[in-house]
Amino acid sequence: MGIKKEKGRKRFRKRKIYGNQILPLDLLIAKNKREIMNSAELMEEIYMKIDKKHTAVRN
Repeated sequence: MGIKKEKGRKRFRKRKIYGNQILPLDLLIAKNKREIMNSAELMEEIYMKIDKKHTAVRN
């Protein structure tokens, strides 16, 4: 029988963070196009986001 090798300190892997990732606006629109077209509130929300995006670019 062999001699057991001493194990070193275990280092934990960092977990990937998925919650903080924000999908690009274009991708979101492509995914939910039909739902957005039927809902006036969602359309309004998207226009607000686009406006914010453009004003942020200019400043």
